[in-house]
Amino acid sequence: MRVTAMLPDILRDFPNVVFFAPKVAFEQDNWFTRLLRNQTPLLIQRRLSRLGVEMMVVPLRLELYGR
Repeated sequence: MRVTAMLPDILRDFPNVVFFAPKVAFEQDNWFTRLLRNQTPLLIQRRLSRLGVEMMVVPLRLELYGR
């Protein structure tokens, strides 16, 4: 289910809600991981902002082991 579909119910129950989403920062980044992972939270933030809902994007550092 999309966040925007659940939004009316969430806002009714929690009118001052703030959403959080991680922006993944990989130890070894490349164009594919940036394209696939890092733009999603910003797109969601833009969509929620247009609806007047606040969302914060916070960094999340991932270290990949076993290489």
